[in-house]
Amino acid sequence: MVIAAAPTSPLVRSPMERRKISLMTGTRLVREWRGVTYTVLVHADGFE
Repeated sequence: MVIAAAPTSPLVRSPMERRKISLMTGTRLVREWRGVTYTVLVHADGFE
């Protein structure tokens, strides 16, 4: 028997919810997916 937990259950959390991540202003996040490079720049008031 498989019992599914509700999405609000403390047992079902994404990796980002489990730990707090602090990104400094000016940090550049770069990832490549399917041959395309994606870049995100961290600003004091959000992301670009």
